[in-house]
Amino acid sequence: PVSGEYYLKAFADEFSYLDYVICRPFNLCGQGEYPQKEVGMAHVTNDIIRKIIMGQGNSDKPLEILGQGNQIRCYTPVSEGARGIILAAKKGTSGSSYNISCAKSHSVNELVNLIWSHMKGVNQQLVVKFVPSYQYDVQKRIPDVTLAKEKLGFECQFSIEDVIDDIIKWTEGVVNEEMA
Repeated sequence: PVSGEYYLKAFADEFSYLDYVICRPFNLCGQGEYPQKEVGMAHVTNDIIRKIIMGQGNSDKPLEILGQGNQIRCYTPVSEGARGIILAAKKGTSGSSYNISCAKSHSVNELVNLIWSHMKGVNQQLVVKFVPSYQYDVQKRIPDVTLAKEKLGFECQFSIEDVIDDIIKWTEGVVNEEMA
């Protein structure tokens, strides 16, 4: 747990009238996240979409991916994350922590191929250039969602595959507006 969770628990121990639940959303993605121009400042989904819009992905300008693209994540649509948090607020047991996430995981390479196929089609060749990642890049982040499922009845109803077209459309609008 992060330090904020310890502070919350300590406060609740000191003042016994405080009910709380802790929600840990994992790799939320969706409309509303502005793609950043600086590498590493946006989540990977919006970062990849922005790079493709800006012309990366061909032999003249390969799509730059941090590390080898083998990092594993569970990409959770933001609407699912919000639904999970609401369920935790309504049904959660005070003092409990819930991982709010899709259970299905993808590598960054799988995510790149999903986005590319939705933006460029499967027949257009993707050219990737792997660049050095952060020194302490977590290679595998798959949360245990058992407690959220058992206690809250929370399971993602939508996956990254279900929402990728909406994310692409929204991000294209933001990037095109910036370039205007």
